[in-house]
Parts: sequence; C-alpha cells; structure tokens
Amino acid sequence: MLQVKLVPFNPEEEDASVLWTESKDVGKGFRCIRMVNNTRLGFDAFHGDKDHGGVHDGTTVVLWEWCKGENQSWKILPWGPEADSPAAGPGNASVGGVPVHTVRIFCKAGEDYSLTARNGTACLAPTNPRDEYQHWIKDMRHSNRVRDEEGYPAFALVNKVTGEAIKHSTGQGHPVKLVPYNPDYQDESVLWTESRDVGSGFRCVRMVNNIYLNFDAFHGDKAHGGVHDGTEIVLWKWCEGDNQRWKILPWCKCPSDLHESDENCLRPTVLYNHAIEIKFTQKDNIRMES
Repeated sequence: MLQVKLVPFNPEEEDASVLWTESKDVGKGFRCIRMVNNTRLGFDAFHGDKDHGGVHDGTTVVLWEWCKGENQSWKILPWGPEADSPAAGPGNASVGGVPVHTVRIFCKAGEDYSLTARNGTACLAPTNPRDEYQHWIKDMRHSNRVRDEEGYPAFALVNKVTGEAIKHSTGQGHPVKLVPYNPDYQDESVLWTESRDVGSGFRCVRMVNNIYLNFDAFHGDKAHGGVHDGTEIVLWKWCEGDNQRWKILPWCKCPSDLHESDENCLRPTVLYNHAIEIKFTQKDNIRMES
C-alpha cells in the first residue's frame, strides 16, 4: 500500500513520479487513475468500499491494484452547473474513449490566428473558439516510449472534428499534411516535440525524428506581410522568426468570451503519482469524486 503525497510542483521539470493517466470507462463514466509508468497501481479510497464502512471525512487515498471496487472508480469533473452534463462543448473531446481537453495552437507572428483544419490541410485562421476545426487534441500516449534527441517527449496533434493528425511534410518548405490517425499505432511520422522556451513561453514544434525542421507559418514573418487567413504551415529550419515560435494552450470559457487559457480560465487538472496538485482559478475549480 502506497499513500499518495503532496509535493511542490515544477511545471518546467518533466517528472514521471507526478504524472497520471485515466483508464478506459469502467462503468457509468468512471475511470481508474493510474501511475503513468505503472498502470497496475491506481487511486484507491482506502477502506472506502462497503465492506469497510464506506468513505468518510479523512479517507486517505492510496495506490492499489485493480480490485473492481467503487472506491477505485473515479471521475474528474469541472465544478459548476455543467459538471454533470453529458453534452460535449467546446474544449471537450476524447481519444480512445478517454476524455481530454482540446488545445489552441498559434504562433507569435499572429496571436489572433489559430491553427485549423481546412480542406484537408492545416493552416491559420482568425481565432474563433466556436469553430471546432480550430480545436486540437495533444495526444501524449507515446510520450514515455518516444522522445527526440534532446529528450523531449513526443505527442500527436489530432483535429477534434476530422480525427486527422498532422503529419510531417516531405522536407523543408513543404506543407504539413493531415492524415487519418490511429492512436494505437506508433507512427513517428505524426509525432512532434516542443523545444525549450524560445521567448515569452513560445516554443518550436519540431519533428520527433528531426528536430531541425520546425513548424513555420509560411511567409508569416513581417518581411513577407505577416500572417493572414489561410497561411500554410510548412517545415523549415530554425531562423528565429516569430512565425516559428508557437504556443499550444488549452481552450476554455471566460466570462466575456472563449479565449485561450490564461490565469483567469479553467486549466486542465494536473494529477501526479506521489503528489496531487490542483490549480484553482478565479472562476472555476476542479472536482474529484469516487
């Protein structure tokens, strides 16, 4: 039996001991919460099953092998009136049946534009949170096994509407492609990594197997007139341009409108092995129930 702990969280450090995954649905929308590096051990409300008197104030959370108990079946939901609603809204999607938050992808050269899927291609468009073609899933399922030469974890970028992933182009100057995505197949041609911070929280998005080719909003730099509706995404060597600096941030609902995540928006819950850190915001909190 291992009791989970709370520890200081450093978002800049990749620490597998504070990372968790959710399992497939184990009934009525509940899931197991498991260690990312040992899925056999999951959250367990210790002695919270009926045979031991059920959950009470102060019930500790430990790690235990799956025994099919209700004290091992969990939900992670936002607080608020929408918490129990089954309807999916902007920012909600699933990969392999597991719910995830969708993300917005944009570059420093045109922060009012977002990556979208359009006519089989990936391009930039004026940001519209209600346009679900601008919602992407950052699928990290292969991140433990696949890393780039600098050690950064791999991810796929999957469009919420089309289910297509962004695929490497055929070389420098060629546009990236959208292809059908199979989450159960490890295909390096649809895997990307993010670089270190290259200024103001922006990063390069590069091929996992060739970090010298990066996302580039083609001719989106000031010298070529900047980003516009329909700007293509190509791969290009690092030239330190603002059209090569990217952010991938969760979408969320804000009071006045829907915007990319900031300090006043609901962020995805962060759950950890040997630690739990839940980020509270001004408008929303995170609720966990078992």
